[in-house]
Amino acid sequence: MPLAWYEGRKAVVDDADPATAARRLTDAALDFVDDHRDGPFLAVLSHLGPHAPYRVEPRFHGASAAGAYGDLVEQLDHYLGVLLRHLDRRRLTRRTLVIVYCDDLGYGDPGCHGSPLVTTPVIDGMARRGMRLADFYAGAPTCTPSRASLLDRLLRAAREPRDRALPRPHQRAVVARDVAARLETVRGTVASPWRRQADGRTGMEVTVPYHTTAEVCIPVRGTAIRSLRSPLPAARDHPGGERYAVYRATAGTYRFTT
Repeated sequence: MPLAWYEGRKAVVDDADPATAARRLTDAALDFVDDHRDGPFLAVLSHLGPHAPYRVEPRFHGASAAGAYGDLVEQLDHYLGVLLRHLDRRRLTRRTLVIVYCDDLGYGDPGCHGSPLVTTPVIDGMARRGMRLADFYAGAPTCTPSRASLLDRLLRAAREPRDRALPRPHQRAVVARDVAARLETVRGTVASPWRRQADGRTGMEVTVPYHTTAEVCIPVRGTAIRSLRSPLPAARDHPGGERYAVYRATAGTYRFTT
């Protein structure tokens, strides 16, 4: 499907290639830095990936040992380096705080955490010279609160918002009629996503949206969908990896279900 780059409501580039998104967004960030270098500024550089479709520039094809996803991560690492070098040339490095946010990043995915599959020298260098938040976890099912905290400089409150005009998503559910009909077929039954029946089904084959983008398994009879995969080898190669609780639980669950 053809894409276009927009600035506000104006299309500035027709037939835009997602493979060039990292470069175009980084170039825009460099221009923003130059325009605001004489005063305090907040620049939020929100890349399109790593996320499907995994499109990269030709020079990054096959760059990693983790397929198209890894190639995209290495491309993003490269353009992060472009931004950091630009800050250095503008003599802004010592008074600029750079925070790397990533949605759905696994603990062992970056090179600085022991991944043998993806090379991220820029992020690894930041980890050596700066601070790694290795034990911090988002207190929400989506990344939106974390982004909002960065934009408004306020930590996410422990108390839920009040006086809403509309009910919270988990207070009102909207599901397709066919899903509702199939739910009726399993009324009063109990199913587990961890054990498969003789025919390969678990009883937890359908997921329905919950909150905004997260999903919750609903017991529905149907064809099994295999969605689990083994953790990255980094779980075993990283020092202390086998003792790390998340690795241990994930690896155990994978063995139990397969």
